[in-house]
Order: sequence, then C-alpha cells, then structure tokens
Amino acid sequence: MNKILCKLQSLLDEREWTLYKLAKESGVPYSSISTMYRNDNHPTISTLEKFCNGLNISMAEFFSEDTPCREPNIEAHDELQLIYKYRKLSSKNKQHLLDIATILNG
Repeated sequence: MNKILCKLQSLLDEREWTLYKLAKESGVPYSSISTMYRNDNHPTISTLEKFCNGLNISMAEFFSEDTPCREPNIEAHDELQLIYKYRKLSSKNKQHLLDIATILNG
C-alpha cells in the first residue's frame, strides 16, 4: 500500500471510521475510495483536500504527522456497508435479504 493510503488508513483507524464514513464526510464517492484502495492508487490533490476537509485537518497536518502504516481490511469495510444498509431496511426487506443470502450460500 502506498504511503498516502497508509497515512489515510491510520487516520481512519484513529477515528474508528470506515471508508463509507470518509465518503460521507468528504463528499468523495465510496466507490471511488474503495477502488483507490483496491488498486493502490494515489488520490489526486483535489481528492486528498476533500479527505482532509472531511477529517477536519489541513493538508499540512496530513503530511506532518508521523503515523504508522496500517493495512486496511477491505472485506471488513464491505461487510460494514452491508450492515449499515441492512439496518435501514424494513423488516420485510430484511427477511428478503436473508432469504437471498441463504440461497446464495447454498
């Protein structure tokens, strides 16, 4: 993982934020953030500025702190997204989703 994503992940871990929370706070689409992590791509400067704004830190603060790199658990982030979406479903739709999951798991 590149150093910028490592730094970003460390800041997320400190705040106990998911990638979804970062997306909501920064205005950067979750799918873009997830793809960036999966492909180990550096964010653009404008995207990094949005992340910093969402995290309520300056770009200088982002680059000045020496924080250890932590590998993200992308599967855990995806699972959390499912949980968040599940919680917003009606009881009937929750049951439908459980039925689908049962079918998919064989």
